Amino acid sequence: MRVCLTVIRTVSLILTVDKPKARAKMMERFCELAKQLRTLHNYSGLRSVLTGITIARNDGDEVDELFRSRGRMHKQFLSWTTLLGSSKMHRTYRTALKHTEGPAIPDMFVPARNP
Repeated sequence: MRVCLTVIRTVSLILTVDKPKARAKMMERFCELAKQLRTLHNYSGLRSVLTGITIARNDGDEVDELFRSRGRMHKQFLSWTTLLGSSKMHRTYRTALKHTEGPAIPDMFVPARNP
């Protein structure tokens, strides 16, 4: 399986931080990056960063609880995860891409049309 270098870099930068509070802060910084990528309509980069954050998370551990407690960022993270989710054959993503004005970098993971 080929893994994007952005995913590997995101995971490694989050996991190299030792203290839980600092690791949660690093996850928040990557959410800020994801916010910028979403603003720029860079769906490919957005997926890479979100995948990295998801891999670095451990549900229920102290870092995850700190990340969840920073409500706004966690809610945006969940929103972006829903946007790029595969439910209903990526309908949410395809709708967003269809209504994107200006240039966009599409997510190469999702085919442009249903087979």
